This record gives sequence, structure tokens and C-alpha cells, in this order.
Amino acid sequence: MPTISIVKGQELEFIGDEYRLKTRVDSAPQDILNFREQQATGGWSKKRSLRKVASIPVEIFSRLPPEIRNDDRELKKWIKAHPEMCTADRMGF
Repeated sequence: MPTISIVKGQELEFIGDEYRLKTRVDSAPQDILNFREQQATGGWSKKRSLRKVASIPVEIFSRLPPEIRNDDRELKKWIKAHPEMCTADRMGF
């Protein structure tokens, strides 16, 4: 099965009559931003009326199984299991 490199971090793989686009993501820059936001604000808005609990890159979120993406409880479990995605200092939900 031939594989073609498209851009850095992406490959196009041919399997019979189908093809699969593979993308590798380095989430380290997002992890650093999440940590800084967590330390600075705890995820709270300026007036503390809203709280952002996580920031997940779309490349990672789109790879989550539908059972996790479409179920709030399962998504909360996933976020708690991946603290590098958290922007809130304590997960109180």
C-alpha cells in the first residue's frame, strides 16, 4: 500500500480503492497555553460569569469516538483523564 507525504505531519495512505488522510498533531503549544490560562485565571471570565474548563484542539476533538463527543458525561470523564486540556484549576463539574 503506497503512502504519499502531503505536508509536514500529514500522509495520504491508499488502501485498495479507498484513501486515508493521517494527521499527526503536536499538542504541546496548546498545552502550554492551557496551563498559562489555568494559572492566570482558573478558567474564569473577567466578571466570573463564565468558566472555560477545557480547550481541545479540533484535530484531537475530531478523532474522539462519537460516544465521547456526543455525550456530556463521557466528555467530562475524558477531560478529567486528560488534564493537559484543562483551563480550569479545579474540575468542579
